[in-house]
Amino acid sequence: DFGFFVDELPNVAGIKSNRWHKGTDDDRNDEVIKLMKKIEKRKCYYKTIFALYDGKIERVFGGYTYGNIATEKRGNNGFAYDAIFELENFLSLIILVTFSITQFLN
Repeated sequence: DFGFFVDELPNVAGIKSNRWHKGTDDDRNDEVIKLMKKIEKRKCYYKTIFALYDGKIERVFGGYTYGNIATEKRGNNGFAYDAIFELENFLSLIILVTFSITQFLN
C-alpha cells in the first residue's frame, strides 16, 4: 500500500490518499494544486509499505520517494498523484519517468 503526504497540508491525503476528496485521481490532483496555490514550501512524498509471507517467514518492507508539488498537472501515464509529483533531485515529473526507473526509485 502507499500514501501520499504533503508537508504543508497534513490533513490532506496521507494514509487516506484515495479517500480524502471525492472523485477521481484527476479531481484530487486539481484539489491539491488549488490548496497549494499560495504555499511556497511544496515538499511531498510517497510512502510505500508492503509485506511478503512465504508460509514461514514474514517480511515487511517500506520506502519513500521525495519530491515537490507541481503547479500544474502534466503527463497521462501515471496513477494517483504522479501528474503533480516532481521528483526531488530530478528535472521531471514522476509521471514522465519510465516505468523501470519509477520502480527502482520506489
